[in-house]
Amino acid sequence: MADPWIAPNRLDVVQRVNAERPGLIHNAHAFTAAVVCELRKDDIKWGRNGKRGNANDLSDDVAAWRNPAVPWGCSIVDIIGGAGGPNPSPAWIDQTHATANVGTVGVWVDVDCASSPVPVPPDPEVPPVAPPDNDEVWLRVLDAKLDAVLVALDDAKHQQAADTDQIGKWMVEQAQGVIDAINGTLGPKIDGIDRCRFRLSLRGEASSTVGLPGDDAPEERA
Repeated sequence: MADPWIAPNRLDVVQRVNAERPGLIHNAHAFTAAVVCELRKDDIKWGRNGKRGNANDLSDDVAAWRNPAVPWGCSIVDIIGGAGGPNPSPAWIDQTHATANVGTVGVWVDVDCASSPVPVPPDPEVPPVAPPDNDEVWLRVLDAKLDAVLVALDDAKHQQAADTDQIGKWMVEQAQGVIDAINGTLGPKIDGIDRCRFRLSLRGEASSTVGLPGDDAPEERA
């Protein structure tokens, strides 16, 4: 024989709300409000529960079902397992007898779903990204500037001029101008940058490593 104190089992609704509103269950009040509003679409006897009979103190995770068989007028159902913890889950645990056994009561509280929209959980906070350290910033800027050196040398190679010495002189001037810009931007961190060596790609072919003026003791840079 069915227990007249027990509410109809609607775990399916709790599970559906949880699937449709992922993450909401971590906000017990909002999740319970959403579930109760869904339950009321089929049965307006569903509402919220007031803790220990206090209608102004709603239970976080309990739904109430109007039931004249219960002395205080409603069945009480816990709909979140582990509410407030790190891993809450949909549940359907009728607490009507357990409430009576500890000598307290519940109270049915009406819910106006039309005028009281169900709150949604805030978007999860994105953890801040630590800014790169000074060396990393310096390396990024340096790489970009060195790319500019290669572009300048490649452009110089393709300049139309009759005198090859003139081409060479123009190439050196262009490269030196970019190197001066690097030194001006990055300061003493790259003192001696004009002695670096670069591998150039000219006219689609990889050239041998070329040293710039001032390259006293060249060392190939991978």
